[in-house]
Amino acid sequence: MRAWLVLLSMLVTLAGSAHAGREAFFPHLYQDTDGAITVYAQGDFVDPYFATKALLAADAAGLDVHAAAGAWIGWLLPRQLPDGRFERYCRIDSEWTACREADADDAMLALWLELLHTMAPWHGLPPEWEASRARAEQHLAGLRDERLGVYVISHSDPVALLMDNTEIYGALRVVARRLMLAGQWNASRRVSARADDLERAIVGVFWDDAAGGFRISTQLSETNEFYPDVVAQLYPAMSGMPAPTAPAEAWRQWRERHASSWVTLEVDEFPWGLVALTAYRHGDADIAQEWLGRAEPLRNTPRWNILEEAVFQGLAYRIDPPVISETEFSAGSLDA
Repeated sequence: MRAWLVLLSMLVTLAGSAHAGREAFFPHLYQDTDGAITVYAQGDFVDPYFATKALLAADAAGLDVHAAAGAWIGWLLPRQLPDGRFERYCRIDSEWTACREADADDAMLALWLELLHTMAPWHGLPPEWEASRARAEQHLAGLRDERLGVYVISHSDPVALLMDNTEIYGALRVVARRLMLAGQWNASRRVSARADDLERAIVGVFWDDAAGGFRISTQLSETNEFYPDVVAQLYPAMSGMPAPTAPAEAWRQWRERHASSWVTLEVDEFPWGLVALTAYRHGDADIAQEWLGRAEPLRNTPRWNILEEAVFQGLAYRIDPPVISETEFSAGSLDA
């Protein structure tokens, strides 16, 4: 028991100092005064997946996202549907209106759970957040295919995707750590066990040993595009999944095959900063820095979104602090 108390004390100390003195994330061109975070700079469309993923990416890169995340959570909480899901929103006549269903319920719900636990006080979720967590977790649990052990996109689209499931895996790992921090040991162990089960299921369902790579979907696909096919191969490493290859080795293999074409920013509409963040986290700062230099001219153009901005700010803070200033965030170009 004493060992557990010592560990809890250490975790509390680390949590208290984790964001002390960190550079703040400034989504000024993307976040309205009401807390809404748009996909594009000064836009009129909110996709909660992109906003939530961006906040988590900025946090992972070492930025302090508490102000932006608190406002975002405050905006999105009352828009959560009774069954736990979220929709996408358009600004019409100055009012935010639900205009589309979520692109993928499974990934969105997992990221929402991760954000709530990441932003919560060390002792646990506030009551309103806890109610939201319960609804989201219940709906996510209902998307698990009991036979395969992986999660499907939605009740209306019962297809399982590699990328979504690795994001869910990563979220479960984070939630388990936060529950441990809050002293909820039994809950933490249960979530860790779910992550272990999902890891095994992901490998069993998606890994193709003969091809030496992952299938990206339980639905037959004959495409071979950078997105989703090539990017998907890196998602287990992005989520810290150790099987079937350790994340650092998975990144090394991906870099050998694809990094030279990715870093030119010519293989896809978007520059894919998540790849640069993965590179940096696995010790490859040189190529992350090269990405920063190449990507900067695209900031706040149609090829840029809130997720790219979050990664850019985080990597600039880590690698080349003079690149970033609050003034630049406010005055970013909107030219195509």
